[in-house]
This record gives sequence, C-alpha cells and structure tokens, in this order.
Amino acid sequence: MRNPYNKKGYVSVLVDPATQQRKWVHPNEIVVNINGLEQKLGDILEDLEKNKTTQKEFEEYKLKTKKALKKVTDILYILVAQTEINNLGIEALEDIMEDNNDEE
Repeated sequence: MRNPYNKKGYVSVLVDPATQQRKWVHPNEIVVNINGLEQKLGDILEDLEKNKTTQKEFEEYKLKTKKALKKVTDILYILVAQTEINNLGIEALEDIMEDNNDEE
C-alpha cells in the first residue's frame, strides 16, 4: 500500500485492526515489545551501536594491556633470576661456572 504523501523510507503501521487504518512513520519511531518492555526501534539500534563501539574500545584496550603485561612478565623473570644470583654464595657461583666449563 503506497501513500503518495509519505516520505522516503517511512513505513506503514497498522493503527486500528478493525478499520485497517494505517499511518506512515519513520522506522526509528516504530515501537517494539522486547521482554515485555516497549521501546522505540531507533533507541534500540542506537544502544546496539554504542555497545559495538564500546566492545571495540574494550578489545583495543585488552590488546594493549596484554602487550604491557607480557613486558612486565619478562622483566619479572629477569628480576627473579637476578635475585636468585644475588642470593647465591661465591662458592655456589664457582660451582656453577665449573659445571658450565666441564660441559663445554
């Protein structure tokens, strides 16, 4: 059913089933019922778009954080090894060096 007075993109919505009366509305203004809650379609689509943007930002943050944590982990491995070396006595270091020389 086309209405010569409707604007491009508007859709026909049934207002009264008994009389078959319709009105032309913008798709963003259509009211939908989701889980018993009536909302405008435009608002729902806007929320979905915001969630998509938020999710993209979160993924970027997660990637940056993962790289930073990898660097921190590498530094911690070095610090732990350095601490172990510092806690060893001179005799233990000499034994380790002698073992390395014997292997070569």
